[in-house]
Amino acid sequence: MTRAATKPRLATLPTDPRLVALEDLAGEDLVHRKGESDGVTVIYKNPDVVEGLGDIPWHRDCGMGGHAVTCPTLIASVYLTAATRETGELTMLPGSRHAAFNAHVAAPTALRGAHFRAEPGDVSVHYGDTVHAAPPPTGRGLPGYRVSAIVAFARPGARPHRGQDSYNDALHQRPDGRVEHLAAVAQRTASKADFTPPR
Repeated sequence: MTRAATKPRLATLPTDPRLVALEDLAGEDLVHRKGESDGVTVIYKNPDVVEGLGDIPWHRDCGMGGHAVTCPTLIASVYLTAATRETGELTMLPGSRHAAFNAHVAAPTALRGAHFRAEPGDVSVHYGDTVHAAPPPTGRGLPGYRVSAIVAFARPGARPHRGQDSYNDALHQRPDGRVEHLAAVAQRTASKADFTPPR
């Protein structure tokens, strides 16, 4: 859900003193970044998801272009429910923001990463150019799965890609703010002769 700041309590997250204190630990001059929407996103994990960005393989947030204008970006994940392998977790490759390699070419099992358990109220922070993934929940029939609120902080003046087209232009086509399955996005964009991938 990319427009979570329409909910009054979620709208307070970017200025919550506890999140700001964690952002300050980065030692960078960072400010809340609204990005592609209102600046607060909520992720709902669902083992039965069949379209959209419910499960994301290994990636960097700037991996499709824009590193020079978007990074460093610090991502704070506030866990509203428990995060485990069974309920859906966030997995990271420690130290990967300082390494140059393409995480997309590796088989999902080739990169093991660090797995983090979280309880409601826990917060994790990572840089957007850290290789990370949001694999599908392994549990079935559970009463609930991971729900987390995401807030980003970036350099003042950081901006999204400003080329003729941005990859996010291709992703954000639905008026409800949801993202189609990536296979559908790829098929749609491949069929548009006027779509130019970002350089």
